[in-house]
Amino acid sequence: MRSRSLAVFGLLFVLVQQGCNCQNVPFIPSSDGGEAGGGGINSEGGGSAQAGGGDAAGGTAQGGGVEDDAGLPDAGEDGGMTAGGSGGASGGAAGGMAGGTTVDAGPTCTNCSTGCCAAGGACIGAPNRVNCGANGAACVRCENNANNCNAQGQCACGNGPACGPGLECAANGTCECTEQSCKGCCQGNVCQPGNTSAQCGSGGQQCRNCPGNNSCDAGVCSNCNAQSCPNGCCSGPQCENRGVNTCGDNGSACFACDPTAADNCSPAGACRCGQNAPCPAGVPCTGGQCACNGFNCSGGCCNGNVCVQGNQQTPMQCGRFGQACTSCGTGQCQMGQCSSCNFQNCGQGCCQNGMCMPGNTLTACGGAASVCSVCDPQRSDSCQLGSCRCGFGGACEPGSVCRMGQCVCDPLTCTGCCEQGLGGSRCQNGNSSIACGRDGGACRNCFVTGDQCMNGTCQ
Repeated sequence: MRSRSLAVFGLLFVLVQQGCNCQNVPFIPSSDGGEAGGGGINSEGGGSAQAGGGDAAGGTAQGGGVEDDAGLPDAGEDGGMTAGGSGGASGGAAGGMAGGTTVDAGPTCTNCSTGCCAAGGACIGAPNRVNCGANGAACVRCENNANNCNAQGQCACGNGPACGPGLECAANGTCECTEQSCKGCCQGNVCQPGNTSAQCGSGGQQCRNCPGNNSCDAGVCSNCNAQSCPNGCCSGPQCENRGVNTCGDNGSACFACDPTAADNCSPAGACRCGQNAPCPAGVPCTGGQCACNGFNCSGGCCNGNVCVQGNQQTPMQCGRFGQACTSCGTGQCQMGQCSSCNFQNCGQGCCQNGMCMPGNTLTACGGAASVCSVCDPQRSDSCQLGSCRCGFGGACEPGSVCRMGQCVCDPLTCTGCCEQGLGGSRCQNGNSSIACGRDGGACRNCFVTGDQCMNGTCQ
C-alpha cells in the first residue's frame, strides 16, 4: 500500500510539473477490486461482493472448460469457465452462484426481483438448475457440483451448498467423488491430488499405494509405464483397459471422458463419439453421433441429427432454436417460422412477419414472396424490382456510400484506396499491385513504375 501511495504521489507531481489540470486526474482504484471485493459489481467484472463470484479480473474460474483430451473438468466449487466470472465460486461455497456458468450477461431484466435474467432479457421467475439466480441478476447454469437452485438463487446440492472441489452432486443430493469430478484420485468421497506414493491415482480412480520404493508422478506409479501398459492407461500402480472413464494409451495417466459428449476411447487414447471427435458442449453423443439440439443448431431446426440452418430451409423443413423441423404445407418458411404469406397471395411483394408488403421500400425490400430485407441507407437510396439500389446501379459495396445516386469512396468511408468506375467509385483493400493505396486515397497501379505494393504504397 505504501509503494502504491508513493506511485500515485509521483504521478501527480509529474502532472503538476507539466501544467496539467489536476481536476482531471483519473481515479485509480485499489488493487483489491475496491468495493466489489470479488472483481467488480457488474456481470462483466465477476459478480457482486455479496455473490462472491469470480476474481478481480472477472476472468476464468479455476478448473474451467473441457480439456483438450475431452476429459470433463473438475466440477468442484470453482465451477468451470464463467462468462465474465459472475458464475464462478472462487469466493467459496457461500459465494453466490457457486459452480455456475453465466448463461447470458445481456440486458438487465425489469420487474424481475424474484428471478434472474436469461438470454435476450427474459425474466426466469422460478429459477432452476439451468437458469439460476435472484434479484434480476444474469442467470447462471449450475455445474455438476449442484442439482438445484435454492431460494437464495444459489446453485446447491440437496439442502446444502454446492459440492466442494473434485466432488459431484448425485441425484439424491449427496456429494460424491467420481471419475468425472476428480482429476486426481478418490479416497472415499474425498478427491485427493493423487501425486504421493501413499495416495497415487488419476482420472477419479481409487487412490492406491505405490508398491515397494516406486514413486508417484502425476497420478502414475513408476512401475506402470509404456513397457508394462502399452495398450492402456495408468492410475497409480494399476494398468487400466481403455474406456470412457479410463482413457489413455501407452501407459499415460488415465483421464475420464465426458460421458455426455463421448461414448468410447480410441486406440490412440482420445475420447470419441462414435468414430469422430467428442460432441461440443451441450450436445449429447447418442448412438455414436452428436445429437442435434438448441446448442449446436440455434439458428435452424433439426431433421433427425442433421441441423438445417435458416438459409437452407424450405416450406417442407422449417423451424428454429434447434427444434424439430416441421412442414408449412402451402405456406412459406420465413426466418424459421411458417407464414401464410406465399407466392400465390404475394407474388409481386415480399413477406414480413407473415404479412405481404409491397417490397419497394428501404425497410421492406423484396419480391416473389421472399423474406423482406432491410436496405442499408448508407449504401442504397431506393428499392427497385425487389433489390436495394443506389441510383441506377446496385447497392454500394462496403467502404462506399450512396450520395446523389452514385457510390462514393473517400477517406471517410474507406481505409484502403478508392477506384473510379462506372456509377461512381468503390473501395479496394489497397494491397494489390494494380490497386495500391490507403486512407481513402486514389488507387495506383504499381506495375506502371515497376514497383510492388507494400502496406498501401508502391515501392
